[in-house]
Amino acid sequence: DIKKAMQYAKDALSDAEQLDNKNLIGESNLTLGKCYDFLGGNIEALDHLTVALEIFTELQDKIKIAQTYKQIGGIYYYSQDYVTAMNYYERVYKCGIELKDTLLNIEALMGRGSVYGNTNKMDSALLTFNESFLLAQRIGDKTTEVQSLFYMGDVNLYSNKPEAALKIFKQVEENYDLKKYNP
Repeated sequence: DIKKAMQYAKDALSDAEQLDNKNLIGESNLTLGKCYDFLGGNIEALDHLTVALEIFTELQDKIKIAQTYKQIGGIYYYSQDYVTAMNYYERVYKCGIELKDTLLNIEALMGRGSVYGNTNKMDSALLTFNESFLLAQRIGDKTTEVQSLFYMGDVNLYSNKPEAALKIFKQVEENYDLKKYNP
């Protein structure tokens, strides 16, 4: 229930401000940003996410910085501001490298590949999704393997390569338990 979630986040922000706890203020703003984003309130979401980013930067919390970058990148992506979205996905990727967090790198690659796909750079999208697939395979994350392959198939489909798309989709169907990994 998004209304409850938003109310809890607002209450948490109020309590965090009374306690003057920077970390909790940042967390509450990040959560409020996610709630507003879910509801389509991009301006409100960006307002809260910007505050969260400033706080996490001050606290040097790289993981929260990366999460906030990813959230902001998603807002710009869905607003079709692909240049700005790509900028944020690149920041997420750099955080993943610094933190040696492969899943964070995969999430950044997924964002990057989506931008390439939506800006008609299909070869770059395919290479990027392949990179995310290989990383997911290396760490044994089957859900992300499936997602990466699906996006590769999708890129082929929109590149007028239906045979290549079908080959990938069949590979997914035959090699993965979709009920378990990606219903």
